[in-house]
Amino acid sequence: MAVAVLIVDNHSLVANSLAALVASACFTVEVVAGPGLDGELVMQRAESVSRGPADAAVALVDLNLSATLDGADLVRPLNRAGFRVIVVSGVRDRIRLAKCLREGALGLFDKALPVSELVNMIGLVAGGVNVVPQPDREAMLAELRVREATLREILEKFASLTPKERDVLSDLRRGLDAHDIAKESFVSVFTVRSQIHSILVKFGVHSQAQAVRLAEEARAASYGDLRSCAPRG
Repeated sequence: MAVAVLIVDNHSLVANSLAALVASACFTVEVVAGPGLDGELVMQRAESVSRGPADAAVALVDLNLSATLDGADLVRPLNRAGFRVIVVSGVRDRIRLAKCLREGALGLFDKALPVSELVNMIGLVAGGVNVVPQPDREAMLAELRVREATLREILEKFASLTPKERDVLSDLRRGLDAHDIAKESFVSVFTVRSQIHSILVKFGVHSQAQAVRLAEEARAASYGDLRSCAPRG
């Protein structure tokens, strides 16, 4: 079976070295690599490869591609373009890897492992084999569901704050105390303490430090760390 392999990585040297090793196993290889990768460029190259004569197409996708592109975001589009996806990365964050599995990745490969193992995996995935053991897959997806449910709850709590309470929480994150906040906001310390108390009640915590930690998680979620928490259309 003729197999075409698309390698997507932000490091050209790594990608080209991997391409040479993969090509030596008699796979046809195409590389799209370099800093500042964008999804449009990757998919243009993928469409070109998918129109070729190969019987199967496999994409080897890194995760940390650029400031605006995460490899997990490419899994589903590449599937639609006819590719079976293996995530090839040094990332060991089980939540991020679980997102790749949910998007349709059939394999996860650690860059620290011998390339010979990757070559074997490419052959299996090209044949449609899901090489992640089912117990591991189910455990990782369960962890992802728990994580997302927890952060959805945090975002709901954050959304319950009034604009003034959000300002006070932002000031707490900056390390200010009630007196500092009152002075900057031209209000009484009593007013600020009342707002802090309301924040703690809404967050269900007992200290300002706990509230600040939740705020940091809400901030991470609002910046796309949990885009997958949003309902799918």
